[in-house]
Amino acid sequence: MSNSGVIYCVGTVPNGSRVKTKNGVIYETGASQGGNTNPGQVTTEYTATFTSTSRSYRGGVWRTDTTDMVQGAYSDTGYSSSVLWNYGCCWFTTLKSSLTGRTVRSASLTITRIPGSGTGGSVYMHLYAISNTTYSGTPGLVYSLGAVGYIGRGETLTINLPVSIVQGLVNGTYGGLGLYESPYNFGKSAYSSGYSRYYAPSLYVVYS
Repeated sequence: MSNSGVIYCVGTVPNGSRVKTKNGVIYETGASQGGNTNPGQVTTEYTATFTSTSRSYRGGVWRTDTTDMVQGAYSDTGYSSSVLWNYGCCWFTTLKSSLTGRTVRSASLTITRIPGSGTGGSVYMHLYAISNTTYSGTPGLVYSLGAVGYIGRGETLTINLPVSIVQGLVNGTYGGLGLYESPYNFGKSAYSSGYSRYYAPSLYVVYS
């Protein structure tokens, strides 16, 4: 009776030797068995979804007429230097307490543009990490993520976020997220090109 593909191990790891059978070959040249016999730990990953609260800032005050995130500017007489631009901000109030001491593996933001409001066409969302931990003081735009999505009225987008941004929200480097369109002269139009409103978004996180 012949053996096929059988491995014989002789001795104790990390020493010892391996023997090849007639039909099962082990290539030993240049190979070595290290002293670490632990194959390594398997990282367990978890998921969580965090809802947010939102407010908008305009003209030196936090708006009390709405809790929408508003981006851009509106003026029924067209652009002038006195036009007030909106900062739409949001905060994930349980994120820090839930994930402190954890490692963020990946994250995505899901946001819905409110239908029937703002520019009629699709707009770019300009996303920032902000320093504010709540609606107090002037929004501090700490880090720009750029134009992260192109979205129409009533549409929902899911945007992948850099791990460093979400880890920064957890460890306090950043206070929240904000939408802000840099001011420019939009002429006789009633809106800036990015004028739009959003419901408070949610954040999906994979962590270990």
